[in-house]
Amino acid sequence: MQALSRWFRTARSFVPAVPVGPSIVSDPSAELRETVNPPPHADDAALEALQARFDLVRRVSNDGLWDMEAIGGQVDASQPFWWSDQFRRLLGFASEADFPNVLGSWSSRLHPDDVEPTLSAFSAHLADTSGRTPYDVRYRLRLRDETYRWFRAQGQTIRHPNGEPIRVAGSLTDIHDEMERDAELELMITRFNLARELLNDGLWDMSVVAGDPINPKNAFWWSPQFRQLLGFGSTAEFPDVLDSWASRLHPEDKDLTLQAFVDHLNDKTGQTPYDVHYRVRCKDGDYRWFRARGQTSREADGTPLRAVGVLTDVQKERDRVAAEQARERQAEATVAAAGRIGELVSDIQLIAHQTNIVSLNATIEAARLGHDGKGFGVIADEIRRLAHTTRQLTDQVADLQGVILAGVNAEAGVAA
Repeated sequence: MQALSRWFRTARSFVPAVPVGPSIVSDPSAELRETVNPPPHADDAALEALQARFDLVRRVSNDGLWDMEAIGGQVDASQPFWWSDQFRRLLGFASEADFPNVLGSWSSRLHPDDVEPTLSAFSAHLADTSGRTPYDVRYRLRLRDETYRWFRAQGQTIRHPNGEPIRVAGSLTDIHDEMERDAELELMITRFNLARELLNDGLWDMSVVAGDPINPKNAFWWSPQFRQLLGFGSTAEFPDVLDSWASRLHPEDKDLTLQAFVDHLNDKTGQTPYDVHYRVRCKDGDYRWFRARGQTSREADGTPLRAVGVLTDVQKERDRVAAEQARERQAEATVAAAGRIGELVSDIQLIAHQTNIVSLNATIEAARLGHDGKGFGVIADEIRRLAHTTRQLTDQVADLQGVILAGVNAEAGVAA
């Protein structure tokens, strides 16, 4: 009430003899003005007709109406007001007995946080003798059940030629559900923006005009992350149009990628997925691999309305897979080479064995010839030493072959 008293004093200082009222919503029509302040010579029949019309409009309106006449200069909580039945119903009241036709019935129910801005806005509206300051505010009112709901108040004032107010009339609209939806939407947008900033994926969105996936009027939106994935930093560099992306597709991937997108959109059953891999030329001129996935919202008959999706940089994954495949090919080549080495070792060992047999035969022949066979003996010894050396070397090669195969097998185990 202290804030209300300050408002009363402020209103009186700007507008002498002006009563102050609650939220004011719609601009009264000329007929309403005539109803509440009829012309001096209006006949009773015309007045009754206007009153009947006003009563009918009031009954069918969801807004609560009120009216205040500016009489004298005394303004306080007992200031006479007229509240419509619908005004009372909006606040949970049913009669004048529980919601009297006085200012305090409304002003005492303003939310504490909304008292000052609401009354200040009303004061400014009344004080402006030019009538150019609107009264259009949103505030909370305490209902009969002690809960608060949001309302929108708009209004107008009929004035003397000098700008002083004569009559103030207005209405009250329940916007609580709208405010809650707006708050929920704002929360969702905040969450979306925060999540989007944390994602490494680029988001995209397309509205489909007339169900035509290639309509040039289809509006596109590329997220900042989408642009960053391709090396761009602004809409100026990468405009929100299809060609910004399509013109950068790799020539070998372009037709397949676009056709996959069209097939997805044109399938009214929604059973054709959009999940493709392709290369895109980045700002630096290099091509990188990306994975694109999308979903589409549709009319009941399957006509596409909106497509959204994500772009994921899979270049590192492609490089990893390529490197793994190269290692596998190298391992296979190494195993094949080791196998060939094993075959060669076997052949050499066989030759060494046969050479050793020749050496033995030469020794036998040298013994049979006696003195004349000394030359055969010397040759036999040399052949035997060569055979032994060859045997040792082939054993070492076989050991190296085993080491190579063990290393290949170990690397394959780690990769798996």
